[in-house]
Amino acid sequence: MIEKEKVETHFKKMENKAKTLSENEQKTEELTEKAAQRAEMYKDKRGLDKLAFDIKALTRLVKNWRQGDYKQISKKSIVMIVAGLLYFVSPADAVPDFLVGLGFVDDAAVVGFILQKLKEEIDRYLKWEQQ
Repeated sequence: MIEKEKVETHFKKMENKAKTLSENEQKTEELTEKAAQRAEMYKDKRGLDKLAFDIKALTRLVKNWRQGDYKQISKKSIVMIVAGLLYFVSPADAVPDFLVGLGFVDDAAVVGFILQKLKEEIDRYLKWEQQ
């Protein structure tokens, strides 16, 4: 079983890094590219296609915000999303991804938490993106 405290502790570390990283255009671009590439690897894997879709949507949101094209989201929300992307790409998260069958459970939990917490802002972005 995944220890909730372990996931929360690791995510908090990612949030601290995300505050600084979200201010750096180049580092943010590198992170979103890495997250999108990693998500692409899992889009056709059973049970991980939704995770891949969500990660790619979050990377597009961060890119559009960073480029100044999308501004209807709070800085606090961007930091949370960047922290989630950092968690997703981190090889040393609470449950290592090489543990077959478990490695993405914590990634999915973190992404799910972010999607739930920021639902209105993410939905607003997705509507904006479709226009």
